[in-house]
Amino acid sequence: MIQSNIIHTALKFGVKKLLFLGSSCIYPKMCEQPIKEEYLMTGPLEPTNDAYAIAKIAGIKMCESYNRQYGASHDIDYRSVMPTNLYGPRDNFELQGSHVLPAFIRRFVEAQVDGRAKETLWGTGSPMREFLHVSDLASAVVLAGEKYDSAQHLNIGSGEDLTIKALA
Repeated sequence: MIQSNIIHTALKFGVKKLLFLGSSCIYPKMCEQPIKEEYLMTGPLEPTNDAYAIAKIAGIKMCESYNRQYGASHDIDYRSVMPTNLYGPRDNFELQGSHVLPAFIRRFVEAQVDGRAKETLWGTGSPMREFLHVSDLASAVVLAGEKYDSAQHLNIGSGEDLTIKALA
């Protein structure tokens, strides 16, 4: 739907420059860290969100294909950027649907309200994650829209990975 409703309609109505935002879930589940753009489609995706990842990959490929097919004749420039794990205002703090950072915040606040000095977290704490505040993403998107001109999709992040344990 994103591809036909946004990307194709942009072409249809003469949009010259488009920036498609994807997701870091496009990379393989066991991707080497830090994640580089060239790791796209080098291994199996995370099964719990592979359909979403495939849709985002399709958007990247559609932008690339439209640039090749229509770039010169329609004077278009359609690019893709992949933000890392985001956090910020109006985040999802629900324990069953949130990402790691807002889930931690929720659990730590609840522990404090309940008077618990400790909170038990799940897993080993060894997975690596990179985080970016939404306002930093907004600045990066504006900059990418103005300056980025490579056919290769671009990762947008802080450049610093940390373990879940270190984050906690």
